[in-house]
Amino acid sequence: MCGIVGFIGNNCEQNLIDALYKLEYRGYDSAGISVIKDGKIDTIKTAGEIKNLDEMLTTRNSNTAGIAHTRWATHGASNVFNAHPHNSCNNKISIVHNGIIENYIELKQDLIKKGVVFYSETDSEVIPNLIYKSNNKSFIKKFISACNLLNGSYAIACLNSTEKKLYLAKNKSPLYISKLNTGEMMCASDIICFESKAVDYYTLEDGEFAVISKDNIRFYNSSFKIIKKQSSKLGKFDFSFELGNFSHYMEKEICEIPKCIDNLARIYSSKNLTEILINLNINSFNKIKIIGCGTAYHASCMGEKLLQDVLKVDVSSFVASEFRYSKQLIDNSTLCIFVSQSGETADTLEALKLAIELGATTLVITNTMHSTMAKLAHVVLPTCAGVEKSVASTKAYVCQICVFYILKRCFDSQINKKCFDFYENLENLSVLLKNQKYDYLDSFVKLLSDENELYFIGRDKDLISSNEACLKLKEVTYINANAYPAGELKHGFLALINQSSYMFVIATEHHLLEKTLNALKEASSRGANIILVTQFKNEASSMCENVKFIYLPCFDEDLMSIVSIIPFQFLSYKLSVSKNINPDKPRNLAKSVTVE
Repeated sequence: MCGIVGFIGNNCEQNLIDALYKLEYRGYDSAGISVIKDGKIDTIKTAGEIKNLDEMLTTRNSNTAGIAHTRWATHGASNVFNAHPHNSCNNKISIVHNGIIENYIELKQDLIKKGVVFYSETDSEVIPNLIYKSNNKSFIKKFISACNLLNGSYAIACLNSTEKKLYLAKNKSPLYISKLNTGEMMCASDIICFESKAVDYYTLEDGEFAVISKDNIRFYNSSFKIIKKQSSKLGKFDFSFELGNFSHYMEKEICEIPKCIDNLARIYSSKNLTEILINLNINSFNKIKIIGCGTAYHASCMGEKLLQDVLKVDVSSFVASEFRYSKQLIDNSTLCIFVSQSGETADTLEALKLAIELGATTLVITNTMHSTMAKLAHVVLPTCAGVEKSVASTKAYVCQICVFYILKRCFDSQINKKCFDFYENLENLSVLLKNQKYDYLDSFVKLLSDENELYFIGRDKDLISSNEACLKLKEVTYINANAYPAGELKHGFLALINQSSYMFVIATEHHLLEKTLNALKEASSRGANIILVTQFKNEASSMCENVKFIYLPCFDEDLMSIVSIIPFQFLSYKLSVSKNINPDKPRNLAKSVTVE
């Protein structure tokens, strides 16, 4: 969470603001900027979105050093006092911080005894004051010594009023540095800030520090020793960052799903990825554990179902935070698969480190090949979804399921000595989705726009799709949508159903259709207003009365979870807009969860 950026060079304020807009997906509770002017720190900050800060700036073209921040609040309310940057009490040091300082209360109490005055409720404000009160003579030693006192996660960019430099520190939160094509220097939480501006970049690793001047980058370890680092090439971004003709990124990203599937099929057909998959010998594992958070957890659950269909070993899925804090029976015969759009999700990253420590083979499915998780894992499989800026994941989720589908085909070919084929099915899926129209959902928007609660039921993969549909609705419409196993209807939650209740029933697996429709009838008999989502139009129509339908096109059952979820992605989007909610910036949420 939180986006930080630093810049040295011409048009400093404008470059910082432009970069902040690219990082706004990481938080939009408040925003602020600090620059060096005439040997002093000049700080401007405001509550609310970046556009509020943008409107306040009167200077755009200073040739100086500056830092900026867009916040997702963890400690302290979303107001101007808690907005970053935070300055030392003598106003000569300014910092922006992404992460959580776990021992800040202890540090704060000690600083108060030394005469420091605090102006915010945040954990971050201890950082500039620790630097200020350090007894070291050089600023780099003051900076590193202060950071060595911190417990928790942090990416920090710091200004010292007497120097046109940036001081950087990193632990468990991402931070990147680049010398731009113009010769100017930039650091940021995400390499998307360097897009079209640079050809390479540096990645700070945990426990590393950097000092950036106008023409030099110097790296240090926690013992003040200078270290050398190699840069990485900035890859090509396959999708435009601009909205184009779309009103919101969520809408744009749903519409990009067919192209994403095309990209994924093409890239996985390449020699490199095909060899990686074939060399991943499933016969060497006696159990598989799949771990993720939020939408990535639902993709993990879908992966469990797909892989269990062909494997003769135990496959189980876990929420990453629960996986970390429960006893796991893992050894060198275990394959642990981690799913994360950003590759920086805090709980999933720590679960990955635990699995490595216990000797498991680790595989990461991610959209971000330069991420920490991608670097740590034994095997990395890209989702090829391109940049996803909307908080609610849509195209990345679809691509995660597609990667599990490819894995299933790969493992099936190993076990049953079949041809490793997947391309044609994915290509056909892309064509099918390109031809789908979703205007019919407008009638459901009118029907549901005043609802505060919605119910979903399903079985097997359809239950997972129900959970993901509910998550999308919760995230961007604030409707309390809840999913239940269809077979559990009579075991409690039927008591919630009345004549004003709306219930979606997802039924895409033919061998479970009759059982699912029985549950539908039970709910309907208690007054529920039913919306049935299925491709089995004729059978369902003959068995159901007084039911509204969302008819799906028929496709391979392994991939019907994709066909069935996209209508709910669009429905969530359309409902959000009808409620005058910005679906790209839902309340209390941010895109990349880099803190616990």
